[in-house]
Amino acid sequence: MKPVVLLGFWGSPFGQRCKIALAEKGVEYEYREENIWGNKSPLLLESNPVYKKIPVLIHDGKPVCESRIIIQYIDEVWPHRAPLLPADPYARAQARFWADFVDKKFHDCGTRLWQLNGDAQAAAKEELIENLELLEGELGDKKYFGGDAFGFVDIALVPFVSWFYTFENCAGFSIEETAPKVVAWGKRCMERESVANALSDPHKIYETAAVLLDFWVSPFGQRCRIALAEKGVEYEYREENVVGHKSPLLLESNPVYKKVPVFIHDGKPLCESLIIVQYIDEVWPHRAPLLPADPYARAQARFWADFIDKKLKGEGHAAAKEEFIGILKLLEGELGDKKYFAGDAFGFVDIALVPFVSWFYTYETCAGFSVEEVAPKLVAWGKRCMERESVAKTLSDPHKVYEFVGALKKIYGGVVLLGFWVSPFGQRCRIALAEKGVEYEYREENVLWDKSPQLLESNPVYKKVPVFIHDGKPVCESLIIVQYIDEVWADCAPLLPADPYARAQARFWADFVDKKFLECGTKLWKLKGEGQAAAKEEFIGILKLLEGELGDKKYFGGDAFGFVDIALVPFVSWFYTYETCAGFSIEEAAPKLVAWGKRCMERESVAKTLSDPHKAYEILGVLKKRLGRDRAMADLETKGVVLLDFWVSPFGQRCRIALAEKGVEYEYREENLGDKSPLLLKSNPVHKKIPVLIHDGKPVCESLIIVQYIDEAWPDRAPLLPAEPYARAQARFWADFVDKKVFDSAKNLLMLKGEAQEAAKEEFIEILRLLEGELGDKKYFGGDAFGFVDIALVPLTTWFYSFETYAGFSVEEAVPSWWRGASGAWRGQVSPTPFTTPSKSMSMPRRYLDSEESLHLRIVVVEPNPRCRSHITAIL
Repeated sequence: MKPVVLLGFWGSPFGQRCKIALAEKGVEYEYREENIWGNKSPLLLESNPVYKKIPVLIHDGKPVCESRIIIQYIDEVWPHRAPLLPADPYARAQARFWADFVDKKFHDCGTRLWQLNGDAQAAAKEELIENLELLEGELGDKKYFGGDAFGFVDIALVPFVSWFYTFENCAGFSIEETAPKVVAWGKRCMERESVANALSDPHKIYETAAVLLDFWVSPFGQRCRIALAEKGVEYEYREENVVGHKSPLLLESNPVYKKVPVFIHDGKPLCESLIIVQYIDEVWPHRAPLLPADPYARAQARFWADFIDKKLKGEGHAAAKEEFIGILKLLEGELGDKKYFAGDAFGFVDIALVPFVSWFYTYETCAGFSVEEVAPKLVAWGKRCMERESVAKTLSDPHKVYEFVGALKKIYGGVVLLGFWVSPFGQRCRIALAEKGVEYEYREENVLWDKSPQLLESNPVYKKVPVFIHDGKPVCESLIIVQYIDEVWADCAPLLPADPYARAQARFWADFVDKKFLECGTKLWKLKGEGQAAAKEEFIGILKLLEGELGDKKYFGGDAFGFVDIALVPFVSWFYTYETCAGFSIEEAAPKLVAWGKRCMERESVAKTLSDPHKAYEILGVLKKRLGRDRAMADLETKGVVLLDFWVSPFGQRCRIALAEKGVEYEYREENLGDKSPLLLKSNPVHKKIPVLIHDGKPVCESLIIVQYIDEAWPDRAPLLPAEPYARAQARFWADFVDKKVFDSAKNLLMLKGEAQEAAKEEFIEILRLLEGELGDKKYFGGDAFGFVDIALVPLTTWFYSFETYAGFSVEEAVPSWWRGASGAWRGQVSPTPFTTPSKSMSMPRRYLDSEESLHLRIVVVEPNPRCRSHITAIL
């Protein structure tokens, strides 16, 4: 093996970056093409055990991964030939920012452009055009992005020039009309030998664009995988979380059924497995035909494949054992003594049926019979099929299928409520369930910022909480849910009266609460002046009407707590807000109603559900303050070093630690992420996110880029990155790993529940163990010196308490050597509680903690309350 080896894939723009950089430097190397869709080489798996992806550069036996990290490594190892990054620290930081932009924005948007259709594709096109305009603005009239010298940003972007033809053909627009300067730049780059020899033929890329959205155990997706393997078609496989959060791509590509598999070819989605298999056979007709040539034989093949779908799919799974045995015998009769269903050739019917062979063990175990005794020829056929590589590599382990079915039963066999902690409508459902003694799983929704796919799928009409899911079937609208609960669990604590007229009256007054009480109460805190005064008079009138209906009864229905009580009682928590905003006393206006509320609060179901009135008021105050804030434009003036940040952000904390390590004095400005300052929007117009470091009026964005800039701008104090190029590349790799893996996995711990959370927990623990392996017995990740990887990771340790509390595990037990022994020195940087911080630089501003605005966030982090999970994940 040569001293320099590059593992790549011909169509990969990321591998092409490395080829261009090596060519610019004049470095000789050995190129090894990887089969990224099939059997990845042992060398690739050994060299990149973390991601198992190309490109990988191997220099003197040492692997370097991730394309932008590789380019920087190449530039540092061969510094005297054609520098790729500028010498000035700020210019270098800007180059890193725009290269990062290409990966985060341009690549992602371009991918969606050829994968999607319809409105989703149109939206992606608009976003891509906006990205191109941003890049064109950055390029300006310069020859290259860095000026007269071809460099880092050019290398990051130019491989995508080969994809322009695909983007244009899939979305029907002209990049040259949109961004003529970028197209002219691309042509200049193509005049360079390094680029011309590296880039792929645009037409070849367009012809091979294929993606399969699937789920590992799905027999329907396995059909597609087998067909593609039989045809030798290269494609990208994307695993879908069909049990939990389905991807936007799946929902956009299959808006009718919202199910896997979906095959996307040249940007056009195809749905339903048998249709996909036929499409594959017709598009690649010259390789291993799957359907027979004779029309009648083809019709028969379609008939039996359809029979399998109608009998083994859906109702077939739930059929009685005798019926199922009858189906097997019919299939065995059609098979007869043939090798495959069509004769000697493996084909359409075989592909339709063979994935269910993995399910035979489940059928036998659940129903107590032997498929082999019932249909021995069919079992023998299954074994013959398993001798084919396309089948053997695709089908699931029968025991894992059985375990999955058991887990699925647990998920869909129970009761789930999607709600938001302060919502009176969700509280109605919780009270009703508590009155009935029904056990259920509560899932907190982030209704303010990021609604879950499950909520959007379960309530596609209103997209609101609460949603009650019973045996996989969603019920929406709180009063409808309460009635459903009463009817399903009819034998305990009736909520609606038995008499039809009394039931109608109860429904009337519950509807009155929704139509009159809620609407008028909202006006009390939204309006001011005469509008609020009029709303107050109206509200008092409504209270008196309700008090008149209550009379001297214990509850609205008499002696029994019931439907109207459940409809109204959650608003008792809002009485304090109404009184404070409008300046009156509800007890003076409706004393009987207040007394009724106190009686209701004596019930355990109510007391455990309702929100603290002061917390409800504080949340309302925060929301109003966000909406009405007017920041002074004088904030746009900055001098020296300024950091725009948010107190609990681990990304901003990285910057604070780096500045503290370097001993750099700076001005800290706290940002309200709900009402971002003009300075933040001006300084980071691309992402509009914190942190932003402003040095002498020049902004630097993205935390890892900022830390590198700090290291380079103040090089004589406490170096954060090692001097040796390979060690520096490794530090960049592991810091990048923290961003790509640790944070994403951490969010899943907080967002998911049940089996999905358990899977996320296992993934998170595995990630921690990888990091523990990299740390080893060293004091810090870089050895004796605290550095780049430590700074990237250490802010997350203050979140361990939250992860442990929500996911029910111990980080210390999962990675004990991280907390004991030689690595205990690193533990000195780790905080055991959410608000104890590793260093002074990670302490949150006291002024923020003491402010009204932060109160609900202090509740979020200090109290391990499931209802606040969504607020935490919004920060991560």
